[in-house]
Amino acid sequence: DSAQLALLAKSDLINKDIYSVYEAYASDTLKQWTVQQGESVLDSATYDGKIIAIPLVDSAIDAASFLWIRQDWLDKLGLERLTTMEELYDVMVAFKTQDPDGNGVDDTVGLITHKNFLSNGLADMVGIFNAYGAYPTDWVEDGNGGLMYGSTTPEAKEALGYIAKMYAEGLIQEDFSAIDDSKSTELVASNRGGIQYGAMWNAIWPLAMSLDADPEADWCALPIPTATDEPAKSQVSVRVVNYAVVSAECEHPEAVIKLLNFWCHTQTELSDEEWNKYLEPGADGVVSFPLHSVMLKTWNPEKNYDQYLAIKDALETGDTSKLNPEFLTGYNDVKGYMDGDASKYGQYKTFAPEGSAFAAMDEYVKTDAFHYDAFTGASTPAMTQKLSIVTDKVMEYYTKVIMGTASLDDYDAFVEEVNGLGLAEITKEVNEWYKNR
Repeated sequence: DSAQLALLAKSDLINKDIYSVYEAYASDTLKQWTVQQGESVLDSATYDGKIIAIPLVDSAIDAASFLWIRQDWLDKLGLERLTTMEELYDVMVAFKTQDPDGNGVDDTVGLITHKNFLSNGLADMVGIFNAYGAYPTDWVEDGNGGLMYGSTTPEAKEALGYIAKMYAEGLIQEDFSAIDDSKSTELVASNRGGIQYGAMWNAIWPLAMSLDADPEADWCALPIPTATDEPAKSQVSVRVVNYAVVSAECEHPEAVIKLLNFWCHTQTELSDEEWNKYLEPGADGVVSFPLHSVMLKTWNPEKNYDQYLAIKDALETGDTSKLNPEFLTGYNDVKGYMDGDASKYGQYKTFAPEGSAFAAMDEYVKTDAFHYDAFTGASTPAMTQKLSIVTDKVMEYYTKVIMGTASLDDYDAFVEEVNGLGLAEITKEVNEWYKNR
């Protein structure tokens, strides 16, 4: 990982000329995947001006946040799909007060969330901050050529004010600060919640659980609404899962590159017949590609988006001949739901041409609606020692402001306090990295 790489960079244990080997032996596919998220991927493996490791990447955009909303409730209440935070507020009020589930009981909430609301992925509130141009827990440009911590910006203060109003008006469940993300899914399963922020996989779990309580439940994914005159950008981070390094004593460092080339080949160029040669049943009886757990590997950062485009094209043309085995499985799931198989609801709402996570993702990609964390280096010494203290204080203050036991008038004092707890020192180290990257 990045911390181990930072230590190895100071030693003579690894081949620090590995990038020249990579340039000579890497396949076009491997090279494309490695930098598809930007040159900052290579920056993260650069020490003293030299790239000393091969970044093994995954998808950044798959972690993007969407606004998941019950389309059937919108239709029932005569409401339109929304694009702004003002419109979101009006819809939350309607979902809270107008009995969208039709049971005659005042039991619905405006927004599903939980105590770890800055951990994006499931029923978080990161998308609300993004609406205001705030990117909590990320590092953002400070306007003076440096970086600052995204949890302490003026824009974050604005977002907190919006959320505090929501809570004061009962649009967020009163006990949100006492429940975790898993517990929050009960509002989905019990048909009491119809709006949550979350990643593309939310359709498979937990949103598909809605159908158990209401077979007519219909979730759709929307780009996150904005509070400004510009479309909101969803915060994401470059995904470098690990780094491949080679011993300084290795006589054939190109072997690592060839292994990665082979992995890329298995993921992109196999026919059905060739793919099936690798499939084996696991201990649970599930047939899968066994190399997933035993092989040096990297990923196409836009694989799932590519799958959406391929499925959409196949549905429009009726031609599935261009689909690789994995994409064909996705196509069959989507087509299966369209043909009446309700068990494929989650897959359908992930990859369908309209109303799905990747239909919204398509809008993000076409408008470049992603905001990347500007820091891609290894944890600095002060981060290792003090960042957890800072993040705990951020969550404590944010939660108190939302619940009305602390005031936004004290925001500047809060920023001063977290700087004193170590953020100032961390920021100094981050900017040293930023200057010398």
